[in-house]
Amino acid sequence: MLLLLAVVLASAPADNSELAKMFDEDQADRTPATGSSIDWIKVAPRDDARLARVKQMYSSEELKTGTDHWRAALILQHGNAPEDALLAHELCVAALVLGEKQAAWLAAASEDRFLMRISRPQRFGTQFRSGGPNQPMELYTTDGAVTDSLRRRLGVPSLAEAKARAVRMSSPPPPQPSSDAGR
Repeated sequence: MLLLLAVVLASAPADNSELAKMFDEDQADRTPATGSSIDWIKVAPRDDARLARVKQMYSSEELKTGTDHWRAALILQHGNAPEDALLAHELCVAALVLGEKQAAWLAAASEDRFLMRISRPQRFGTQFRSGGPNQPMELYTTDGAVTDSLRRRLGVPSLAEAKARAVRMSSPPPPQPSSDAGR
């Protein structure tokens, strides 16, 4: 039995290291230093390059593990075309089948992103949108057909929590205490 386990583990594919690096870079681009905002002028070309490479990896069947599929889906989720979000959703389903539980929330979010990209109401309530610069963030139209129970199973907040998040995202930041405080 121990020998069989060793053989199975030895033959299991390893996560794609190039994809892991791209995933880390994608997330770093979306995590600016405290007090800074994301510089989309710099991030957009990097996103485009990562997106193109992930599509190549997918086409040449370089995605082997559930983690590979999840990481590729997250990068695809940042594309602008509806087809990018749809492929991200499909890769999440494959990731889940392969045992990658982190893909559950992204499966819901990528479906919502796809629906938003084709101007249809989202189902899970994961997508927010602003009408433009200096406009408040709003929860994108949600059809309400998905239950909070299903949302919970996929790691998605309830619809009420999503609505509350939209309010928080649109509220001005609380005033910062002045440096003169206590004088």
